[in-house]
Amino acid sequence: MLDQKMKDCRCELSSENLKLMQLDWNLFVKCIVTGDETWIHHYDPEPKQQSMQWKHASSPSPRKLRCRHHLAR
Repeated sequence: MLDQKMKDCRCELSSENLKLMQLDWNLFVKCIVTGDETWIHHYDPEPKQQSMQWKHASSPSPRKLRCRHHLAR
């Protein structure tokens, strides 16, 4: 949701871009920068069969580390 100030700012910037485009199209196109801010996390859990280990009956259970996820901003 945009407030009135944000709408006015967008209209002003759009007008400036339109003027630049009409003055020199090639220069205008060279100044455009695009980007993608998509963050994708891939998690492939290991199957139970794969995580099993052989151990002696008197030995302690193996410690399993847990993965902590965070996004860098």
